[in-house]
Amino acid sequence: SKAQYGSDTNYGGSTDTDTTLTKSHVVRLTGLTPSTTYHYRVLSADTIGNLTTGSDNAFTTSVGKFQFEKQTVVGGGIIIIDKTDTKPAVISNFTLGEITKESVFASWNTNEPSVTLIAYGKGRISDVFGIESTLQFPIADHRLTVSRLTSGTLYKAQPIAIDRGGNVTQGEVVEFTTIGEEPKEEEKKPKEEETPEKIKIEEIKKEVEKPFEEEKVKEVIEEQKLDEEGKLILTEEFEEFIRKLEVYLGPPIIADVTVSDITDKSVAISWKTTVPSATLLDYGLTSAYGSQARLLRFDQEHEVTLKGLKENTVYHFRIKGITESGQIVSTQDIVFRTTEVPKVRNFIVNDIREHSAVVSWESNVPTTTEIEYGIVGEQGVSRLGVEKLERTHQLLLTGLKERTRYRARVDSRDIGAQSVASEFKEFTTSVDDQPPIIKNLEAEGLLTKRSNVQVFISWLTDEPASGLVYYDTGVERGRALAKRSELDENLTTNHIVVLSDFTPGTLYQIRVESKDRTGNSAVSEDYSILTPKKEENIIDIIVTQFQDAFGFLKKK
Repeated sequence: SKAQYGSDTNYGGSTDTDTTLTKSHVVRLTGLTPSTTYHYRVLSADTIGNLTTGSDNAFTTSVGKFQFEKQTVVGGGIIIIDKTDTKPAVISNFTLGEITKESVFASWNTNEPSVTLIAYGKGRISDVFGIESTLQFPIADHRLTVSRLTSGTLYKAQPIAIDRGGNVTQGEVVEFTTIGEEPKEEEKKPKEEETPEKIKIEEIKKEVEKPFEEEKVKEVIEEQKLDEEGKLILTEEFEEFIRKLEVYLGPPIIADVTVSDITDKSVAISWKTTVPSATLLDYGLTSAYGSQARLLRFDQEHEVTLKGLKENTVYHFRIKGITESGQIVSTQDIVFRTTEVPKVRNFIVNDIREHSAVVSWESNVPTTTEIEYGIVGEQGVSRLGVEKLERTHQLLLTGLKERTRYRARVDSRDIGAQSVASEFKEFTTSVDDQPPIIKNLEAEGLLTKRSNVQVFISWLTDEPASGLVYYDTGVERGRALAKRSELDENLTTNHIVVLSDFTPGTLYQIRVESKDRTGNSAVSEDYSILTPKKEENIIDIIVTQFQDAFGFLKKK
């Protein structure tokens, strides 16, 4: 099998013929030009020479990891590595300005000469732009303009410094939004990396870019039993291969640093590197760190879980990546705070009555308001609560048995569903042998169109109770009142009764009675009310005067 390829359907290029007979074929195309569309087709022949030619297909090579602002330089764009320099540069004063619809101006400083690079992307870091001349002539004052941006779009940007020792430093990530409105979906060009052809190329590229393992190379060297000079040559070739591979992939960059699953004792930290790297994570209570977690394998995706941390404490950490050729990349200092251990404070049971009680407490972090309660000595418990997260909590327990020993405890959850519990607290409900207290008794009469009076009688009790009104004309202390309202059996503390058979201009005596749920009765003191008289109009007054003066118009 073999493949033919080129910039058009005439092809022009071809891979070497693979004479191995197999059903699964793979060929690699090398020496391609970035951002170029290629056509290709495959050819295969069986054992007797029957040739089959596949249909034409196309793909577009990627733009590569970095774009450089073109400037006149002397010589090629090669970084001269000083192996004695192992300390990364320090980035400071990173600012963004002159933001337009399609560009942004960035500037920053480094404490030593380094390459000018800036990483950026829509919502996340995905592209890198730089000044090519600084590959050969590093500088400490960095200024460049990133263009070809999309209007009305949120971007993230991060300065990157590569010093003469090849050490890489990543600065802080800053967000900015370009001026204008974001283009509509139909105006946006399809993203090249989302096409099936691009996906296939990236898969092949991953196969090509898999780094050799030094230990395996050494094993091969030992098996071949080469002389010391031969071993040295192969080792140097291996190191050169790694160096060239890293140049192809671009300098190592740490991206997508994520801090997650933070608890009072642990945290998960994950990140990615653009080239396979072994990583070290320094962490501690200050930027001096003091502790270190190590991932001593070359990979591009990394995750570390730090355990044994202190609750509600600010921690500092820094990630270092070390490539197979010894290049070092380091993030700046990053911080996170562990959560507090949820605690219950001031848990009390008060306002204990024969059938109810009020429980209240506080929590140091927002939690749900939930409790468990039941009768002491019995296995079963009931639950009562509210899912809303609060720091101050109160619940009313109802339907309790009088003169009974109960136990209750907090059993809530914080935002991470972590249990927040207290010890059980016991209390005994009371026996209700006291009548309700009646207060604020009032009565008010209202004359109706039917020449009678409606009387509104209201009062309050200190506990839920029924309501009944006794009444009669005249005033005589201590007597039984002949009339009564209908019994209001609704147990409440706010009572109102309306009576409609009162006579205008008449003195009435009123008395109220309330009974609580256990039958304890309370009777108020007597209350007197004079109902309003019917108002006479001018005609009624004139007729009455004529009747009194002349005696006519009177019924006989």
